[in-house]
Amino acid sequence: MDDKSIVGLWASGVTQPVLFACPPEEWSDGRDKLFGEIVSKDKVSVSLPGGVHGSSTLIPDKSKAADLYMKEDHRVF
Repeated sequence: MDDKSIVGLWASGVTQPVLFACPPEEWSDGRDKLFGEIVSKDKVSVSLPGGVHGSSTLIPDKSKAADLYMKEDHRVF
């Protein structure tokens, strides 16, 4: 996107439950700030090694960490 601030603006209006999953290398490139912009009271972030970009991180055939992302004890609020 040309305007990088548009995603943060959008995130600040999200009130639905959110699962924010990404591998550590993506989390550390600014996604932590984006997660902080989400106003939903029901938001969960999970950042584990072996994952891939987006919802594919939950699919075992695409992500080495799919089973880890699905464990409740890895949830970070």
